[in-house]
Amino acid sequence: SSGAKVSVMAPKTRICITNTPLEPIAAFILCNLASIRENDKVLDPFAGSASVLLAASMISNSVRTVGIEIASDKFLSREKVRQDFSTRGLSQPLGLLIGNSMDSKIREEARKLIGGSEFDAIVCDPPYGIREAMSGSDSGYGG
Repeated sequence: SSGAKVSVMAPKTRICITNTPLEPIAAFILCNLASIRENDKVLDPFAGSASVLLAASMISNSVRTVGIEIASDKFLSREKVRQDFSTRGLSQPLGLLIGNSMDSKIREEARKLIGGSEFDAIVCDPPYGIREAMSGSDSGYGG
C-alpha cells in the first residue's frame, strides 16, 4: 500500500512532547477528510504540537502549512515542533504563530504567510474540553 506510515509520527517518536498529543491516525483521518492535495495551503488554528500539520506534510511535502496556538513557548516549544518536521525531512511550517485563532489580527497574520490568499483547508483538533492543566499569565489561557 502507498501513503504515509503513521508510526513515524507516533507520540513516542516526537521531539515536541505534550500531555495530550493527537494520535497520528486521527491526524491523517482529519487531513484525508479535508482532501489535502499537493500545493494546498493548510491552517490549523489550534495547532498544539502540530500533529495535523505533520500529517498534512506527510501526505504531500509540497503542502504549505501554518499553525496558530494560544500557548506560549513556556508551555509549547515551537523549536521542538520544527525539529519534528526537520527530522522527518518535511517542509517546515510557514509559521507557528502564538495567539488566539479567534482574533482577526492573528488570522490575518496567518494569511500573510501564504501571500494573503485563502487557505485551501482549515484542519484541526479543536479544544473541546479541558485535557491539560495550564495556567499562568503567559499561558494564553488567562488562569
